[in-house]
Amino acid sequence: MEKEISRKRISVGGYIRVSSAKQVREGESLDDQKRSIERYTQAHDYHLYRIYSDEGISGAKIDRPALVEMKRDAEKGLFNRVAFTALDRLGRDAIDTLANYRFFEEKGIPLYSIKEGIDTSTSVGRLTRTILAAIAEMERERIRDRVIVGLIGRANDGKPIGKTTFGYRWDKEKKAYIIEPGEARIYKMIVDLFLNKNRSLLATAKTLNEKGYRTRYKKKWTQTSLGKVLRNPFYLGTHKYVCQGAEYELPTPRLIDRGQWELIQKRIKENIRKSRNFDPDTPWILRGLLQCKECGFGFTPIVMGHDKEGNPYRFYKCYVNNLRPSMRAAKNLEKPVICLL
Repeated sequence: MEKEISRKRISVGGYIRVSSAKQVREGESLDDQKRSIERYTQAHDYHLYRIYSDEGISGAKIDRPALVEMKRDAEKGLFNRVAFTALDRLGRDAIDTLANYRFFEEKGIPLYSIKEGIDTSTSVGRLTRTILAAIAEMERERIRDRVIVGLIGRANDGKPIGKTTFGYRWDKEKKAYIIEPGEARIYKMIVDLFLNKNRSLLATAKTLNEKGYRTRYKKKWTQTSLGKVLRNPFYLGTHKYVCQGAEYELPTPRLIDRGQWELIQKRIKENIRKSRNFDPDTPWILRGLLQCKECGFGFTPIVMGHDKEGNPYRFYKCYVNNLRPSMRAAKNLEKPVICLL
């Protein structure tokens, strides 16, 4: 009777993850993992508190949002056992997996891996999970080695690595980059608006979006996406890249001459200096002197608009203010304020 009561007191927090939305092989999809955890809790007459789900997130990411939230709930004592379908769902390698194990175990929360049958409430389970975690890390390194060998092979065969730059596509038959006419026209329009018509990146993006032009991935243009395009030397007629310490070079059809490209780089730098107001007559007198009490990082100087006389509104912003909520939660930091000086 006492054993039955003890069982009903066990509340399980389940964790499921897929590294890609395309990862739907049998037993690995989110739905398959969820059903496995539900069957496990039902078979042992445990209470399933909640299933935490990280979709499309690699195990190499330390700050997985659902895992961060799960750890936060564990600290609140909302469940007293963790279940997941397989060892590689919890961590990216042996070190990361064991770190996650220790986090929960230090709070008196045992873990159970359904596929491997590892139950850390027993000494044998703790030994087994340490060995399996090391094996999982070795297998991951082997996969990484195979990927690297494949990349080097492509580079040595004169093939590209990574995504193709906007305005081009790779022709497998010709084994060469060729111009994508529609995207090339947009690129020349970007150059004309920014360089010849003296538009800012923001104004250029606005013009393109109003005319209905989009990026390769059907998204609206932004200052960031335009900046990447305009800084890219790919359009000069050659593509240089490094693979495993070796330098490679592939020819590309030229869309801009070097003189124009260098003028664009100069204009971008001038615009950045103006926007940040790096004027020696009005220096940032508190640069490097302010430190955040929350995180210990220094404050970054920024300009947020100007008054009627053209004088900048000077702000000093904490570094942590730019962190994503999940990273801030992982560091147990509150969102800091922005100070106006």
